[in-house]
Amino acid sequence: DFNIADEIVRELPLNVSLKDGSADSYFTQVILSRFLGKNTSISSAITGLIGNQLKDKLDFEFIHPTGIRNKLKYVFNSSFFERVIIPAFDDKDKSKKEIESFVEDNKMDQTSEINYVKSLRAVADCVQIGGWRQFNYIRCPEIAWTINSKWKNLLLIEDKSVEKVLGLLQNNKSCVLEMDNETTPLAVALALNHINGKHRNSIALKDHRPPMLSWSFIRAVEEEQDERFWQVIWRLTGSPQEDFELFQHSPTTQIASSRLAKALNCFFPTHTSLSNRSPDILVIIDANKLSLTFDKMINPLIRSLAFCPILNEFRSGTLLKPIPYVRMEEFLGKTRIIVFPEENYIPITNLKYPIGLEEDDLNILILLSTFRFGFTQQMASLLLREFGLEGLDVREKLQSLVTKQVIKYCHGQYHIPRELSFMFGQKAKPTLTAKRYYSAGISLAPYVSIQEVPGLAYDSAFLAENIHEAEYHFTEAIELANKIDDKVLLGNASASFEKIIRFADLPGWHTLGKSKGYSRDVYEIALDLLKSCRETGDPPHPGHILNVCRFATLSLSQYKHNEKINPIQRQDIINLYEEALSVCKDFPTEYNYNRLLVTTCYAVFLKKHEYTNKYRIKELDDEATSLLLNNTNGNAAPGEWYELMGDENIDHSQSLQFYVWGVNWKPDWGQLWIKMFGTSFIMNNTIAQLLHYTENMTLEKINSILSNAITGYEKFIKKVPHNPIINKRWHAGLRVFEQVWGNNPDVRRKLRRFYNIESRIKQHQNS
Repeated sequence: DFNIADEIVRELPLNVSLKDGSADSYFTQVILSRFLGKNTSISSAITGLIGNQLKDKLDFEFIHPTGIRNKLKYVFNSSFFERVIIPAFDDKDKSKKEIESFVEDNKMDQTSEINYVKSLRAVADCVQIGGWRQFNYIRCPEIAWTINSKWKNLLLIEDKSVEKVLGLLQNNKSCVLEMDNETTPLAVALALNHINGKHRNSIALKDHRPPMLSWSFIRAVEEEQDERFWQVIWRLTGSPQEDFELFQHSPTTQIASSRLAKALNCFFPTHTSLSNRSPDILVIIDANKLSLTFDKMINPLIRSLAFCPILNEFRSGTLLKPIPYVRMEEFLGKTRIIVFPEENYIPITNLKYPIGLEEDDLNILILLSTFRFGFTQQMASLLLREFGLEGLDVREKLQSLVTKQVIKYCHGQYHIPRELSFMFGQKAKPTLTAKRYYSAGISLAPYVSIQEVPGLAYDSAFLAENIHEAEYHFTEAIELANKIDDKVLLGNASASFEKIIRFADLPGWHTLGKSKGYSRDVYEIALDLLKSCRETGDPPHPGHILNVCRFATLSLSQYKHNEKINPIQRQDIINLYEEALSVCKDFPTEYNYNRLLVTTCYAVFLKKHEYTNKYRIKELDDEATSLLLNNTNGNAAPGEWYELMGDENIDHSQSLQFYVWGVNWKPDWGQLWIKMFGTSFIMNNTIAQLLHYTENMTLEKINSILSNAITGYEKFIKKVPHNPIINKRWHAGLRVFEQVWGNNPDVRRKLRRFYNIESRIKQHQNS
């Protein structure tokens, strides 16, 4: 719409005098950035001239200016730019060696990445962070490469599944189209490309030929649940950040779906939101990964942004509008979202190494296979230091691997084809892999490193999908460092992970739940989230308020012995629990579950923090007990509450009820099993009567119970004086384990740990 375009550039002067030829190239990017609704302050330096128009393309050559050396020197010395874009050299170009020599001599002072490009379109690919094209491919480099390759028309002719996709689209009557396992995402991409080309061009201009479709492909990953996934989608729509914050705090799936639909239904920018233009088609690959944990939820309303419920709202209603071009419905039906529940990809396990690769090439490919979804030259540079490659050597090595067709390149990003990446990944050694995952994480998030390192440019590094990918690599590094007992690497990876969680990632309940450490700043972020939720006018979910209580309690425990820091007042936490109780009524479908959750967590807090109002504690315990007797799902209550309720009852028969409830609902709380066995044994139940609780229980599970109980026993035995009745239950329960499973060496070893703990602590207390 040229009326909108006119409004966008109205603030700019009508006549701009550009003295330097390179300023032409730079100014085109400023204008494009303005049209895209982005900040016109571009973090890239551009030095190159606009040449002739390329044949049969709406594109222009990008050719060499004079004085590139001095411009590069300025860029490096200023430390102001994330990257510098210069024209690519032909091998015959006389100035190629001169520039490459300059870059090699100044590689220690190089503060910006260098991108070599051949056309003005490629300049925009480098400069416009977050994309400028109407097609986006998030974690789908192989699709982007194929669609932009010269082979796409041949694939279109040969791939029969493309014809099938065209038929499915044409006859689809819903805004959501779910694909079967036989269809591939690439077939969908080729079909959409075919619609944009042949089908659309079959409509004469006089018959109002519609504009080309826009689409976004996104491959789902387990690291992105709920608001973390929608944050990536939201950026693709160009909708305002303040609208996302409102969406993020939606109390129900219905409200969340309505707010998301508003963003997805915006097909044209407005005067107030220049970047707001949603993709016509959204393709989500491997979508089941977005719901791996949701199916286990008993109170699903706490996750109002979960993927499947929102998709069901779209599928069953009229929230999501079709694209606004009626003629396109002839080819697309009502389709707006295409979903692949699972990606039908089977690795080729017997694939042989490509012929003609040297051993160094194979080792480099094994190293680069650490990246799951592609990488830039600067990202590769950090890992390839292991082979002594830096600067231009990295670029030349990557280009040679592209020539050998073992690496693909498209729009500034390299990737290893998936079958090769899988094969090379299998060859990596665990000790090296842990360090490589850590380096890959640093390359994606260089801002967490104390030292200056090559990596993704900062403006790209802070895109949500890259933050999440860095988290994945640090998580893998942490897990492997634990396995190989590399404490230095474990510390570095954990610290980097925490920095991302606290300072780069989206503040959200899922993000805070991933934090490995707890401190006051995590609690304050949780408080801010709760405040934002209240400000929307929607009631916060009681589960979210409990999250704030948890972080507050952990922060209180962390600082209670530090006189320099004022501890969080207990009354503040009590007020939060009372608020959680009061909002349970706003979620009537899960009222009993939420009441049980809040009353038990609240009671545990009061009991552990020396609260003198015994009447309030009894009220909470009585309500929770009544809810359990009325068949409320006991999974809501923490295992610690069942244990405390059993411990508080001197009467063994009354305490046994809570221990039994506990092992049924919280079987991983090891102390409950030991105390249940012990209490039952004290009440003269036989071993045979006890064993019905452990039917179909493996020795692995028995050992797990004992392992989980050791920490609890150590805390109990340290109490002076400790409760003799509970001590009797502990010992009786351990005797049951000894009599039934004592022949197993692992069980015997764990039982000895219990007795050694008791002996050691008693000696310490008597000394």
